[in-house]
Amino acid sequence: KYYRNASDLDLDHIIPLEFAHTRIGYKWSKKRRKDFSLDPLNLILLNKSMNRSKQSKIFTEWPRQSVRYFCEYLLRSLRVLRKYQIPLTQAEMIKTRKLSVENRCRLPDTLDFLIIK
Repeated sequence: KYYRNASDLDLDHIIPLEFAHTRIGYKWSKKRRKDFSLDPLNLILLNKSMNRSKQSKIFTEWPRQSVRYFCEYLLRSLRVLRKYQIPLTQAEMIKTRKLSVENRCRLPDTLDFLIIK
């Protein structure tokens, strides 16, 4: 879909600030929080209504809008989680694997780095 007005779009965090904060971000320095919030790897343009429906949800909680784009979105999410060492719960890991199979996404061989210990 094409947009003619920038005002129809929002810049969104793939891994939401609130999600990161509740997992590990509360321990970060101000610089680390700023780096995370401005990291282009974690930013995406979404139409406003989609962004409002997403809120602070990650890929396991937010229904995918485009099957074609989902794998790229999932892999970018995992790269952000890894880069900032943001862990997932066991249930989120199970859902991640399930979604990757359903959408035929190729995941890294191991996702152990993401599991909350």
